[in-house]
Amino acid sequence: MKRFFTLAIAALALCACAAIGLPAPQTPAQTVYTAKSDFLAAVLVADQYKSLPDCAQPDAPVLCANQNVVGNIKLAANAAKATLDSAEAAVRDPAFDGGAVDKAVVAATNAVGAFVTITTQLKVKT
Repeated sequence: MKRFFTLAIAALALCACAAIGLPAPQTPAQTVYTAKSDFLAAVLVADQYKSLPDCAQPDAPVLCANQNVVGNIKLAANAAKATLDSAEAAVRDPAFDGGAVDKAVVAATNAVGAFVTITTQLKVKT
């Protein structure tokens, strides 16, 4: 749990850097690590949503978690994590050629983008 919060703080710091106008990633590795910070920020939102009361309960409040949505979040998060891990391995391994690295990076950024899109639609406590 302590590691999770450390990663979450690092992700928020990276997001803050992006918000103040630091340059866009220039290398595939930088792109992967930027996507990783976006992923971690989205995980925080997903965890907040998941911790809401279950909407299926008879006395559920207006702000609640639909378990079908939670399942979809898990699928999207797992896909994003898998592609991020593959892209990270590709950018770290000099044996990968540029084309394979580029494809892995595109897959990771697309999967993370889809996950982020899902989490930005969630209603959570602020």
